Amino acid sequence: MLSKSDYLKGLQCLRLLWTKKNEKLPEPSEEAQFRFKQGDEIGELAKTLFPKGIDIETDFKYNLRKTQEFLTKEVPLFEPSFLVEDLYARADILVPKGNKWDIIEVKSSSKVKPQHIDDLAFQRYVYEKAGLKIRKCFLMHLNSDYRLKGKLSVRKLFKIQDVTEKVKSIINIPEQIDTMFKVINGELPECNIGTQCNSPYPCDLKSECWAYLPENSVCDLYWTSKKFELLEKGVLLLKDIPSSFKLNDKQKIQVKGEKHVDKEKIKKWLDKLVEPVYYMDFETFSTAIPRYQGCKPYEYICFQYSIHVGDKHYEYLAKGLRDPRKVFLNSLLKRLGDKGSIVVYNKSFEIGRLKELGKMYDVDVSGYVDRIVDLLDVFRGFWFYDPKQKGSCSIKAVLPCFGLDYSDLDICCGSLASLEFFRGFSDVRVRESLLKYCERDTWAGVVIVDKLKNLV
Repeated sequence: MLSKSDYLKGLQCLRLLWTKKNEKLPEPSEEAQFRFKQGDEIGELAKTLFPKGIDIETDFKYNLRKTQEFLTKEVPLFEPSFLVEDLYARADILVPKGNKWDIIEVKSSSKVKPQHIDDLAFQRYVYEKAGLKIRKCFLMHLNSDYRLKGKLSVRKLFKIQDVTEKVKSIINIPEQIDTMFKVINGELPECNIGTQCNSPYPCDLKSECWAYLPENSVCDLYWTSKKFELLEKGVLLLKDIPSSFKLNDKQKIQVKGEKHVDKEKIKKWLDKLVEPVYYMDFETFSTAIPRYQGCKPYEYICFQYSIHVGDKHYEYLAKGLRDPRKVFLNSLLKRLGDKGSIVVYNKSFEIGRLKELGKMYDVDVSGYVDRIVDLLDVFRGFWFYDPKQKGSCSIKAVLPCFGLDYSDLDICCGSLASLEFFRGFSDVRVRESLLKYCERDTWAGVVIVDKLKNLV
């Protein structure tokens, strides 16, 4: 049987499809499971827009049987499924329109994406094979302009777009299906790594497929998709890139395979720092459905900060899921004083959050914003580069070059921090881990700047 999810995986990578059908894919990460849960909540909200609809239980055989029974009732159907010629698809919502039906696919994204069109195209193909007449195909997604004011308005939370013509333009479905059945029933296919490893979603097999790459492979090449072009030409290592292959200045530094330090530019950056220097970092969470008044879908909610200044360390961590934004802002601004540089890593994030909070509570934060200095500039500019970074400028890649990392922490990335807070804010051990993680982020800034000073 080829299901809708099988088909979409097959479009991304045939090796991924074969593994799903013949072996077993790795369990989804905790972050992925949280996203799935939010998707389910969005789906349930969408159903409330069709009060006369029938919600069919998702048990496989029961659902198939009841779908056929309820098709005659001429009311919207939730989760109806169809199996025909070993093709299986289940709709989010089917809405009767005379003797035809509209498909409404509900997504927790804030816009229509190409994979959504493929999703609907497969559904339409299967339903028409099963004897349904499909009138139109719609994509219902979150309205990124909606802000929560008072009670949640489900109707305003969603946008619905007619994508019928885009769906009809997908005409190679039979050929794709034939290919996929041959793959499923054959041997494990050989597939080159490429852009499909990250698009439209990070592939479940990426860590397995990429594990075969040697150290200093062309896949570490900074900020380019041309790495896959090199692989196709048989070039595996950075040192083997031909001189005729066009590289930018940063990539040229990387390909040398040596530590690179531009003392003049680093010194210029260091000279901009004004004492006392504050090292600052925020942690946030976001949810598909706005939780607090004035919030939009997926708006970042600041729940934690860490600040190092001199020999002092300040921190804040919200005590629960009540709106923490005002307390966060008031506490933060008290700690930042009225002078001195504020060092962050990737300033666009912290500046964005500060401006949002300032606007929300009518607080002038421009003076604080003007003091922010971005440590990422040093590494994004390749004024410092170490081969240990493998072409990455992220703090996680940079920090080991300065003798520090996150390996001793229970929480070691921002996405896990927000998830842990969201589900375990009252657990003493979780709170301890969150505080240690955020503190490590700002202590990293202290360590890096001190060692940069020594270098120059």
